[in-house]
Amino acid sequence: LEREHRASSAELKSAAAAAGISAAPALDAEQQSMLDQLKAASGTAFDAMYLGQQRLAHQKTLMLLQNYANSGDNDALKAFANKARSAVEQHADHLNYMR
Repeated sequence: LEREHRASSAELKSAAAAAGISAAPALDAEQQSMLDQLKAASGTAFDAMYLGQQRLAHQKTLMLLQNYANSGDNDALKAFANKARSAVEQHADHLNYMR
């Protein structure tokens, strides 16, 4: 899973560079809040929170990728979105089966 995320991030950076966009990953306020909540949790509460956050993050990511793949304005980024959405879809499916 981590390997797939690293590869996807590298591909996104490459597509962004081809589009003339500088990609500097950073957490937004919502993501930082989610991370802070995880840091404060432990045991089964951590597990449940982590799964819930991952489900939400993958759903949001899938929606963004689908929207950009369908109506984006840059061919390199549209190609990335098309390629990445199948992996994100698969991750989201796996997360939905976890308890």
